[in-house]
Amino acid sequence: MRQEPEDSQLRVWLPWIYGVSFAGLGALIPYLALMLTERGITGWTLAAALTMLPLSRLVVGPIWSVLADMLQAPTWLLRAGAAISLCGAALLWWSSSAGPLLVIGAMVILSVGRAPFGPVLDGLAIRSLQGQGPGAYGRVRRWGSVGFMVAALFVGWLTEYTSVGPLDVVLVIAAVFVLITMSMPMIGEMRRVSVGSALRTLCRDVHIWFVLVAAALHFSAHVGSTSFLAVHFDALGYGTIWPGVALACGVAVEVVVMSRSRGILERWSPAVLLVAVVIIAWVRWWGMSQTGEGWMLVLLQGMHGITFGVFWIAAVELLRCRAPSQVVTSAQGLLSAAVGGVGSAMGMAGSSLIIDVGTTTDIYVAAQVVSLLALVAALGALWTR
Repeated sequence: MRQEPEDSQLRVWLPWIYGVSFAGLGALIPYLALMLTERGITGWTLAAALTMLPLSRLVVGPIWSVLADMLQAPTWLLRAGAAISLCGAALLWWSSSAGPLLVIGAMVILSVGRAPFGPVLDGLAIRSLQGQGPGAYGRVRRWGSVGFMVAALFVGWLTEYTSVGPLDVVLVIAAVFVLITMSMPMIGEMRRVSVGSALRTLCRDVHIWFVLVAAALHFSAHVGSTSFLAVHFDALGYGTIWPGVALACGVAVEVVVMSRSRGILERWSPAVLLVAVVIIAWVRWWGMSQTGEGWMLVLLQGMHGITFGVFWIAAVELLRCRAPSQVVTSAQGLLSAAVGGVGSAMGMAGSSLIIDVGTTTDIYVAAQVVSLLALVAALGALWTR
């Protein structure tokens, strides 16, 4: 077992690790499709490149997570992931003007490297924050949201007013993240432990599967909304500033929510919170389908801070409390696969199909149906807690 001084040192580093890790996503995700399209990457190549991140979270993320529990060396795995991610970012920076196969290969390497950032880092944070009370995770995780928002806004400004592009920033952030992971305190000694029995217990827990299904469905609607928010504003006749303001509003509320996570978790159980946020999300999607007023759309996007922020701290807490202690990281890997893998893929694919045959408003109509399905799963999680 680790000594308290090691945990104390790690808690100092965690905000920086989360902030820089999510800054890499904030610099990449909002601009990747536009950037590749401008470089002539279209069709199946573009689709393949865009699906690498969610596919990697679904397939590779759980493998990284199980390795973290089996080898008891999360720091080494973060360092390995950071190094692989840097190689992918460098190749993507170089290959964006090269052939399509190189672009896909770069995205594969980048995505495989980033796959442990979420679950392994969450597992590391949960272990080091034991005894710090409910909400300790949320107060650390909020810096990831701050990093994402700052990077997204900063890259947007750079792209608009300078010759610096998103891939330049992604490459720099990847290099900084390598330096941070190499400098962070070493937690745990690499040693193989048996986690087979604990993994079987985890996978047989009906409650956990209800949580994962609810999480995947709930998040899929969020991905569909975020991916086509700018298109929705454009279809309604608004300028490009509106979606940026709306997204910033949502993330700002999310930061506040995660900062208040201790009080939220002390007042309500995470299973009740999961049901509540799914209902609130349905109201959000209904409102998005009914109004064309810019200020109303911004306010509704502000609800993202609740429908995602509260959802995430509730889901992480549910799995933390339910999973055997030997496989805490593996449990977070399952959540990451459900949300970032299955949910992201469903949201992207479903919204793309809807937009081909309908309007952006239809995305929010479909999101209401998905939220009702998520509510059934969330009620199942509440019933089996």
